[in-house]
Amino acid sequence: MSEPETRIQKIMRLENEADAAEQSANDMRWEAAETIWQELQAGTTQRKLASEIGKSQAHVAKCNRIWADHRSDSPENRPKWADAYRKVSSKPEDKPATAPLPDSTKLKPEPEAKAKAAGNRETATETIKPPCRMCGHPMSKAEAARAAEFTAVNA
Repeated sequence: MSEPETRIQKIMRLENEADAAEQSANDMRWEAAETIWQELQAGTTQRKLASEIGKSQAHVAKCNRIWADHRSDSPENRPKWADAYRKVSSKPEDKPATAPLPDSTKLKPEPEAKAKAAGNRETATETIKPPCRMCGHPMSKAEAARAAEFTAVNA
């Protein structure tokens, strides 16, 4: 009879099994990317291939781009699949052209907003500083809140 596995032994076994599974998944994803690239080179469209394999066209395009970028790399010199996928997913052309608001921006109302709160509606506008980074127009409170929420979610 063998002794029961200690918690330390269990942790070590599980970590080793997870590492092996991760390496196996990494190898399979690289092989899938190569096969996607080959299928596209043979003339299948990204849209048709995506439909046939049950993935999005964006996924197929990313796999194709990753393989095209790394096909001459030896397997031991390739990045981990997850790192390559994350990198191609975060290229500037895949992201909206926005920059995060600086920490110093606290969405403070302009003096005109204070005037509105005091009841003078003719001189009041609901604008705050800073202006929109994309077009320069003053942002409303709602726009600023959306910008702050977008920045927090995409940071």
